[in-house]
Amino acid sequence: MSMKPEDLQFDAWPKRLKGMIFGMPKGVQVTHLPSGLFVCVDCHRHQIDNKKEAMQKLEALLAEYGHLKSEI
Repeated sequence: MSMKPEDLQFDAWPKRLKGMIFGMPKGVQVTHLPSGLFVCVDCHRHQIDNKKEAMQKLEALLAEYGHLKSEI
């Protein structure tokens, strides 16, 4: 499966600590709209790092999904 920019939706959220919201959004969710698959990452300090990791994970997930779909 391919990842075209228009097929992706990006959402971000701020870090929560004991019910309070702190700072700028850092967590990222990337959704591949045609397949409905999504990945959430919030382990890095910076949003751009979380976005890069989410994209890598989504690419791997789509490759596995495409492989499994072709076997059926």
